Amino acid sequence: GVFTDWILIERLALELDAQTARSRVTALGQLRDGRVALEYWRRGTTALIVFDLFGRVPSVTLESGELEIAAERGFIRTAGAALRGLTLRRVSAVPGERILSFEFATRSRFGVTAGYRLAAELIPRFGNLLLLKDDTIVTAYKEFRSHAGGRKIAAGMRYEAPPAKAPSSQLPRLLAASAHADESEQLLEGAQRAARSMEDLFVYRDGEALVQAHLVPLHQFDHLDRSRAPALLPLLREIRVQGADTGGTDEIAKRRRDLAKKLEQQERRLQSEFAAVDKRLASVANRDAMRHEAESIFATLHQIDKSEHPQAKAKATELFARYKRLNNSAAPLEKRRKELAQRRSDLEVIAWELQRAGDDDLLDVGQAVERFLGSRARSQPATHARKKRSRIVYQTKTGSRILVGRSPVENADLTFAVARPNDFWFHARNTPGAHVILQRGDRAPPPAEDLELAASLAAYFSRAKESPKVNVDYTLRKHVRKRPSAAPGLVFYTEAKTLIVAPRSAPDPADVQ
Repeated sequence: GVFTDWILIERLALELDAQTARSRVTALGQLRDGRVALEYWRRGTTALIVFDLFGRVPSVTLESGELEIAAERGFIRTAGAALRGLTLRRVSAVPGERILSFEFATRSRFGVTAGYRLAAELIPRFGNLLLLKDDTIVTAYKEFRSHAGGRKIAAGMRYEAPPAKAPSSQLPRLLAASAHADESEQLLEGAQRAARSMEDLFVYRDGEALVQAHLVPLHQFDHLDRSRAPALLPLLREIRVQGADTGGTDEIAKRRRDLAKKLEQQERRLQSEFAAVDKRLASVANRDAMRHEAESIFATLHQIDKSEHPQAKAKATELFARYKRLNNSAAPLEKRRKELAQRRSDLEVIAWELQRAGDDDLLDVGQAVERFLGSRARSQPATHARKKRSRIVYQTKTGSRILVGRSPVENADLTFAVARPNDFWFHARNTPGAHVILQRGDRAPPPAEDLELAASLAAYFSRAKESPKVNVDYTLRKHVRKRPSAAPGLVFYTEAKTLIVAPRSAPDPADVQ
């Protein structure tokens, strides 16, 4: 929505800075609805800065109240311990980005200033909250440890902001349908000036419902009720309440948070089991030392008194027995570790699918999550009934068709129901991504430019889309197999070749087929 336009985020930063700068942090926690809240004290009053990172409109709002006392884990616990007692010195926006920066500091009795920075990335479906020390990530709400060839987010790494998108402002798109579209450059400059000078916003409503708002008039909404508003923060709060009142979007947001929570719990269980297996493997690695020690005892029996022989032999026998047990457990442990590694890789794929999923794809992702967790897919409310939608199809100039999956279920459907055995199948190597199919009606071999286009689309519709170059594997569909008992869209493939391509957003979609 328009509320994630970086120009408005720049205005939001000015309003937040005016109302919260020089406040003292008292707690960080998670609200019952899944949002993250920073509790602060200022001028004798306690209030909350609330981060709604995963709603339809990612935003930051100011709300009254206090956090409940609760045992927190992970990011909340680490960030809360670091920020508690610090002073919020400044709120600013990263120029041209949809990122808010909250700077915290404290001064020691020796006059040394130390502090942290909280980066709120307000990107639809890809929001995140990161605690930084200088430019190093201390902890992040969402971490990406194995993002092959792309942006990585993990504790201890240097923080890099998401690559800027062009155009960075949504204003030109909003003006495209307006009779004043030819004035977009002047209006864009005017919006930036208005943001910095704290001018009133133009607000458009359909009856009581808030539809749009910006710092310049949007003439395509002239048929709606127009008014002016002095601040953005109350509008963000209003749209939050409006979404909760409508129920549908709030229910979808809750479903998204519930699925994310299940995957986070599974990730913690996997990490715990990994640690246990690695600990046992470390013991197994020392088994040869036990055998050598036992052999040495028998080899040196003649050097010790005969009265000590029974005790020495008992020790050597026990060492041999432990060696045998460890030796027998080595292969099962290695096998289990490989299974855990595969499951962790699958988890990354499904977590990425959840992040990229639109509201219409959430049911498909939910089915994949339930299948991955080994639970039965529960029946969904009627409001979640799957809608039959057109596929993403691109028609090349040479007559090839390229199809792209938008969800785990759609990936599986394209690969195993739509694609023919000799159609080409594409996927970004070693990173979560969409299944891409290249087919021709005349069944002739596709030209090289079509292979490259399909590969660049597979790179673009993957988690490595921000990388300058991506390795994309491709093979005939008949060489792709479903993984037994795995979630939809998880496959293995053989006979692959690789293209190194730049991710490319697709040409204009062809008509629905």
